[in-house]
Amino acid sequence: MFDERFRDILEAYEPGLFFQDVVLIHKENALQFQYVHTLMEQVDAASDKTEYYPNGTVKRLVLDHEKIGRHHLFLLNGNHRKDPVVSLALAESLLRRRPAGICFEEVEVE
Repeated sequence: MFDERFRDILEAYEPGLFFQDVVLIHKENALQFQYVHTLMEQVDAASDKTEYYPNGTVKRLVLDHEKIGRHHLFLLNGNHRKDPVVSLALAESLLRRRPAGICFEEVEVE
């Protein structure tokens, strides 16, 4: 889920995203918080250089630039983590707006 103010940014980088409004209500404090939820495309972007632990979890994730294509926001297809992957340009655009509750982790791209 994203804050409503990020909707235009996400759509600018990834046209055609489907957004659904979500309202969270805190009854005790009589507060409402508006967010948007988006369904992201799953892309098989893992490179052959990705390293795995014996149990199949990812040890070192490497993404393939060709497989990513023009995507700026997507989920990895397969047995990988289900965290959203964002391009550097989108991450920088989001960070300029001082988001709360989001953490970026660098991933190697070949």
